[in-house]
Amino acid sequence: MAPKAKAKQDLILTEDGYMPDMTQPAFYDECIELGDHEVTAYFMMMAALLDGYDVRFFRTIQEAGVPEGRLAPDVRDAQFFEISSGPIKRYFQGSFCSAISTLTADDTRDKFKTKQLLHRVNVSTPVGGTATPNDLSLIQKMAAGGVKKFHLKPVGGSRSRGVVANLTAEGAAKHIRDNPQVSFIVEQQIIGPEIRTVVVGDKVVAAFCREPQHVVGDGQKTIRALLYKRRDDRKINPLFARRVIDEGQAEMALVSRGDRFDRIPAMGEKVMLFTHLKASASDNLPDCLEKLPLSTIESSIRAAKALNSPVLAFDCIVDRAGETFILEANAKAMFGYLCMPHPKGRWNLRVPRAIIAHFLPKPKHPKRMITRIRFAEMRAEIFREGRKAPVNALDFVDLA
Repeated sequence: MAPKAKAKQDLILTEDGYMPDMTQPAFYDECIELGDHEVTAYFMMMAALLDGYDVRFFRTIQEAGVPEGRLAPDVRDAQFFEISSGPIKRYFQGSFCSAISTLTADDTRDKFKTKQLLHRVNVSTPVGGTATPNDLSLIQKMAAGGVKKFHLKPVGGSRSRGVVANLTAEGAAKHIRDNPQVSFIVEQQIIGPEIRTVVVGDKVVAAFCREPQHVVGDGQKTIRALLYKRRDDRKINPLFARRVIDEGQAEMALVSRGDRFDRIPAMGEKVMLFTHLKASASDNLPDCLEKLPLSTIESSIRAAKALNSPVLAFDCIVDRAGETFILEANAKAMFGYLCMPHPKGRWNLRVPRAIIAHFLPKPKHPKRMITRIRFAEMRAEIFREGRKAPVNALDFVDLA
């Protein structure tokens, strides 16, 4: 099946050359339907094909011929693929490459082991340790030492699942007692801007800052009208179209301060509209790579070396004194929001291109100009019963 050819006007010219116009329905409509790991695979595939690599998709490691233990044996979505440059091939599930040691993935899943490895290279993590329903002494000691707010996360958790923030000592102890089947790490709650960084090799290649739900006054619109404008602005970006604003949380935040939705804030006034510190779907995630604190860059690079991985994402927080703390390491990072930051920053392929360049030599094929990826069609073919051969991604793109 030969790729279809389309007009060059479907592309936009950037400093990286011609790129697909992600505002076009051909891309927007595909992206909005993808799950988080599929979004990562989508951008990895796009970067590889644009730059002249070949890409094939699989459903199982048996089909791909990959030894057991490196990758999950099978997948339920379109995220398992091979990128090749001539005879040299690398296999990926999302952003995780089979060339990376499985020990790295295990270490990042074990939050206590991660803390130990980071402390050996003087990378700061929040003060804390493990606690169980039968031993809550750590919480008592931390409270006696002046810690006011606590942060809990499951020892074996990922993607912020099970994380609870901004708890008092009593609230932290109650949560642990109420969940006896889970082992928790108890940490001091640090206040400051939260940042996600991605390290490839010895370089931080991308970063975004988490901005909790808020609006900025223009001297004319009410808080409610500003919140609705924020909602509508987010719909322009396919990755944020489903990340709804939280009107209920906004109202609770206002009521708790004696404020109201129909007030017109002054020009430039920042009105915070969140009630908790945990990451939320209503957050904005603007690009902040160029403004990244030096301490965050250095801590991220040292942390990646300590965990012995060429590709890692880190959730960090910078306290009021400017010190960076690593909250979590992610070996299989989902980076769609780094490719399409919102509302500040343009869509880009920095992360997938850096990952591909780390594992593979330059391709022999010339660069391609893609005007559409028919990802849904490709997914259907990947999971079609009776399929005999790997799925060639180039069969499901339109070229200029």
